[in-house]
Amino acid sequence: AMLSETLSDIEELSRSITMVENSSNASSQKEKNFRRAATSGFDAQDFAAESMMKAFRGERDFVSIPELNKYRQNVAHEMRFVVHKNFDQFIHASSAVSAMQQDLTVLRLLASESLSCLSQINELPRGSEVSPPLHSSSSEGQQRQGRAGAVDLREEELGKEVAEALENVDMFIIERKFDKAVEWLQSCVKKEREGREEEEGSASTREGWRLKRCLEQRMKRIVDGIWKQVETPGFQMMEIERAVGLLMKLEQRENAQDLFLSWKTGVIVEAIEAIGTNRTDVRLYVAQLCNAVFSCMVQTCSEFQKILSSSSSSPSCQQHV
Repeated sequence: AMLSETLSDIEELSRSITMVENSSNASSQKEKNFRRAATSGFDAQDFAAESMMKAFRGERDFVSIPELNKYRQNVAHEMRFVVHKNFDQFIHASSAVSAMQQDLTVLRLLASESLSCLSQINELPRGSEVSPPLHSSSSEGQQRQGRAGAVDLREEELGKEVAEALENVDMFIIERKFDKAVEWLQSCVKKEREGREEEEGSASTREGWRLKRCLEQRMKRIVDGIWKQVETPGFQMMEIERAVGLLMKLEQRENAQDLFLSWKTGVIVEAIEAIGTNRTDVRLYVAQLCNAVFSCMVQTCSEFQKILSSSSSSPSCQQHV
């Protein structure tokens, strides 16, 4: 329907332009008549008779200056009307182009993330921070045992059960199953704390330090992965609650608060952009902006207290609120 209306407007505009062209042709004919009158051998009686016959037939050889101005004003009015009427279509087209550019940016990010995941998978068998597969041969195990005196992190020294748990954490991080990764990491943290309490002051503090470093590295990977996942467009409220809950399970309260507030900032920006620009009524435009911003802020405060209620007693949380 909008396309048909646009076509009809263009047809009206073309008709107006045709009228102006006809007027211009009539003016040129009038100029020719004046030039013919200025030449020698001009017969005024013949010219008058010819003009009377054309007037009798309804033909016109000239258009007055006021009529030309009127035609010009009509054409300008029609052009302004067409542009004003199709302004929303122009804005919609530009928005579609910008959305397409954002989609291409997201695709590039996903492609780079997939490439990094593939590189991590390729590095798993020979990485110094990842535990060896349980089905590795005995010769490979002996070679690793021979290199156990190095300073770098050796997860095979941490015990078979802990190494298997860390391997599961790595697998779930690569698969972007952060809830499973957090569960396995929590079990590893629990075992590390129990071992620290039992073996405090003994000779096995070196292994405890190595396990702590391994857990910190896994935790950093999980936090970075959750942030990247939240930054993708189309992230919903239920998913942000789950992401914040995972960070809270990892005792990353500051990260959870920053993640939630960063996501809500994007929501407020989208609400402002959805209003657009209303140049006709400034008061209405300001009222719409205030309504969008303050309603989002009120909703953000209530959701912040609801999701992060477990950390509401912390000074950092009170500062954010």
